[in-house]
Amino acid sequence: MATMLEDWCKQGAWAVCERCYSLEPRHLKEVDTRRVAGPAVPHCRWCRRDGPASVPTVGCVPRQLRGLTAEAVEALRPFEIDCGPYQRPVDGYRVHTALIRLLWAPSAVEDKIAALRPRAVRKQAERAFAYLMQSDCSEYVTFVRQHRRFLLTHPDASQSDRRRPLQMIEAPGVENALWPDLYWASDLCETVQRATDSRRLRRQQHLQDTDSEDEGGDGTEDFGRSSVRRSFLKKILGPILDYAGEYELLQFIFDLSYWSDLGSKRHVQPQLPMRILLKGAPFTPAYWAVRHAAILDLQRQCGYPVLFKTWAPYEWSALLSHMNVLLRSRMHLEGPETLHLAHILVELLREWVAGGSRKHGESSTLWRTHCLTGGGRINFAARLEYQDGKRKAASQAYHGRGAIHLHAVLFAESLQGLELHRKLLATELPEGHALRGYVLDQLSYSGSGWPVHDGASCWDDLDEAVRLHHTERDAEQGVRAYGLEEVDVLKSHVDNLVPQAGGGAGGRGLLLRYVATYNAKFSGSFHNELLDDTGVSGYGIALRVLSTLHPSEPEMWATLCKQLFPDFALGGTMLPIVIIAAETVGIFNDKYFGQWLMLNLPFRAAEDFLDPEISAKVPERYLLFACADRAAPAYWANRARVVEDLQLAAHRDAAIANFLALLDAQRAIVHQYLCGEITLEDEVPQIALPAAADPGAFVQPTFNRQQHELERRALETLDLLQALKDARSEEDVDEASQQLELRNSILVCMGGPGTGKTFVADHLVRVAVQRGCRVLYALPTGQLACRMRQRHPDIHVDTCAGAFLFYRPLSETIALMTEYDVVVIDEALQLSAEEFGRLHAMFLAAGRRLLLLLLGDDWQLPSIQPDRASDHPQWRFARTITLTEVRRCKCRQLQAKLDFLRYHKPLGKEGQLFVNRLCYKHKAWSGHNEPTSLDIDDILRRTDNKTTFVTCSKSGAAIINGLAVQVLFTNRKQRLLGEIPGTYEDNEDNYDAHGRLRSDRPPQPSKVPLYVGMRVVLTSNRDKENHYVNGMVAAVETYCPATGCLRVRTQTQRRLAVYRYTDVDVPCGRV
Repeated sequence: MATMLEDWCKQGAWAVCERCYSLEPRHLKEVDTRRVAGPAVPHCRWCRRDGPASVPTVGCVPRQLRGLTAEAVEALRPFEIDCGPYQRPVDGYRVHTALIRLLWAPSAVEDKIAALRPRAVRKQAERAFAYLMQSDCSEYVTFVRQHRRFLLTHPDASQSDRRRPLQMIEAPGVENALWPDLYWASDLCETVQRATDSRRLRRQQHLQDTDSEDEGGDGTEDFGRSSVRRSFLKKILGPILDYAGEYELLQFIFDLSYWSDLGSKRHVQPQLPMRILLKGAPFTPAYWAVRHAAILDLQRQCGYPVLFKTWAPYEWSALLSHMNVLLRSRMHLEGPETLHLAHILVELLREWVAGGSRKHGESSTLWRTHCLTGGGRINFAARLEYQDGKRKAASQAYHGRGAIHLHAVLFAESLQGLELHRKLLATELPEGHALRGYVLDQLSYSGSGWPVHDGASCWDDLDEAVRLHHTERDAEQGVRAYGLEEVDVLKSHVDNLVPQAGGGAGGRGLLLRYVATYNAKFSGSFHNELLDDTGVSGYGIALRVLSTLHPSEPEMWATLCKQLFPDFALGGTMLPIVIIAAETVGIFNDKYFGQWLMLNLPFRAAEDFLDPEISAKVPERYLLFACADRAAPAYWANRARVVEDLQLAAHRDAAIANFLALLDAQRAIVHQYLCGEITLEDEVPQIALPAAADPGAFVQPTFNRQQHELERRALETLDLLQALKDARSEEDVDEASQQLELRNSILVCMGGPGTGKTFVADHLVRVAVQRGCRVLYALPTGQLACRMRQRHPDIHVDTCAGAFLFYRPLSETIALMTEYDVVVIDEALQLSAEEFGRLHAMFLAAGRRLLLLLLGDDWQLPSIQPDRASDHPQWRFARTITLTEVRRCKCRQLQAKLDFLRYHKPLGKEGQLFVNRLCYKHKAWSGHNEPTSLDIDDILRRTDNKTTFVTCSKSGAAIINGLAVQVLFTNRKQRLLGEIPGTYEDNEDNYDAHGRLRSDRPPQPSKVPLYVGMRVVLTSNRDKENHYVNGMVAAVETYCPATGCLRVRTQTQRRLAVYRYTDVDVPCGRV
């Protein structure tokens, strides 16, 4: 069987259409294990749908355009094509690094042709040029005439002058000028197909379009509907091989399809957020969340999976004929390689392994003999992945090359009935075995995943688990489990994992391992930043996505062709159920409880779930939880049932423990609200600044001369941005853009404390909001961001790290500033030179089309990096305005001391004299180094409990905190509420003598005593919206040891229920 299956992969997986000579993928059938099917089929999908004339063939190519060399085609182009920096991993595929850009060629087409050598190539190009200029079915002559006019008006054009707008890639018929030998007629062009699509024409006529399907939809369409991807797929599977051999053409189609899809979705449904509109795009987490939900539904019906399988093959020899024709080596014919592998991997899994577990279609017949015979009804879920090395550390030499591979989980009615101990091996093959090299080449450095078992392979009745012969040597080498037949067929890396104990329950680990591969191109948080589309145009969204997305060539091909070769496959024998079309949120979001109500309890209207008493007494951040707890108290009180459902939903143990702690804490605080112990009236939000006030009440503040200069320069930039928005013609847009390029630069406001930097920035933010600008305010800490969010509720406020994603590669964040008109960064001098360089690159990538205002003080806290922002070479090109008049401090004596400390270090006799004068009646304690409780008590009494202690070490901070607690609470006989675990960084026992974190055991939390009124600091960003952020200071109100609920009140007057949290993101173990 293995030999016949390999022959099917090489010879029988594809057939040639007898009418149009296109390739047609074939389904694997059981009869193919006994014979190889013929090479041809009477018709293909394109013939049945559009007729054979719709497929371009070699005979259709005009005689003058046949056999053109690459140099001749390049000379015929009036354009230059810029695909971005060339990047290709070792033994891998090229990577999409930038959005494709078109530039006018620096010289005329005639001059380029005249420079061709040898003479035969030049004559060939001249004949092709003459034909193209006379052709009435091509747009080639249109672009050549535009190029000539450009050269006349710009005889010495620079590269920036020659660069065309991004929208040039969607100009109808531009392919005629870029690839005249492949697109000799306009009706072949994908841009023309896009422009004549009936859906687009209906939108342009402002008619209601009831079908918002993306361009990668299914094959059943109304008359007049066309698709860029379908049109291109027809060409690459056709008889002209060059369509699949041009990387520049691939990137052009890839960028065009995304450009068109993103822009159309933004304009068709402007009221919906892009994260919802783009849930059909494979690069978004929402796309995989839908597939994840399907896996979870499958698991709820079939139980835990019994087998996790990975296949990572190399290219097949079926492509050798294509390579010979196009003179390409392996990994340089990416299109056919990727489509072939995508086809055979899914077919082999669904048919040969799972026995044809599908209800409909040509392959619906179940196999009598397949790999998993004996396990009853088989179900599976599979995903095609790419070894791009961007999601996790490489464990194999081939990781990072971008090749396609497959992950799958399989479900069966009986693990024992599968008899996997007879079908799998996990040991080294003997010397001389034909497959020994394949087994040794796939050793895993991270372990095989199998326990040592020196005996023969067997089924363990006691543990209900499969035991494979796996020696100590096999475990040390990392020999993975494999089947001899699958290695013989695939000639590739394979891996098999099964539950190790507990029968079905052990399969939870297999699903968790599979779900771990369900990472989208971007993480969830980055996805929210990328698609945060408040007020952003389709142009901005498309530019950001295409500038940030960096797929390899196989992923680009698979994305374009996913209509025919989907990247996700699911077994079709699931029980019939009602499918819920809803986007679910995380379990730590209060909306989760509202969704749980709608998915699990009957209702006539969603408002029926909102209890009037709860709505009146409980704050919004706990409202849905309180309603769910009252509507289904038996469920939420049953911890075992909640845990079981979370495990079926593939949540890890740490997340489940945190969720249970959240339930207990929120139940306690909700009870306190309902019984009247605390009320909503107690929470008085901080008064907002005029940013949230009526624009009619806007009052011009009083500025000094320096502040007026800062305002004037900022308003100049805002006026230029407004002129760009108001531009009606392309000439006006070019003029406004050129003015911004010439006159706009980064604006820096420097000044000491109290000079009014933030005061002016607040005023400019209010002006920008009044003008309808999109504003971002970035600050160094989450605590400051919470306060600023209260002052300016109508703008986007975040930390610098969260706003600009400094932790991600610049290539993925380069377009983040394109969505804003105004960006204000406070304490910019705390940024490093490298971070300022990233900001400058983002500023340039946005075309300088925003006001970038940096606030800072070069004499205050510097960056933790050796090079600060002002050390960057581009810093000196920023426009800097320094504020010198201090308007906050009214005491001249205090201001003199502050000025001296600001500019001088107190050294020598002069410094000692100054320190003595400064410390006079202000010293913390004297006569000894180590403080005592009496010292702390004296200081707090003298300062009315309003002072800040600064220490040079964490141990010093721990000493001061301990003494302060003793003075304020213990000595005053305050009642101890309890003792809770705090951050492990404050526990000295976690560090060795050199101050390094111990690695011999997991970190231990510190012990924090609790008293009413004691101030604590939150150290984690759990809920930015409700001010549960790192650095937020809060006062303890009460603590319940039974529920673990610590109720605190933040400085921003928010009551929070703080709960115990299990942190797995620590260097060693968990805490």
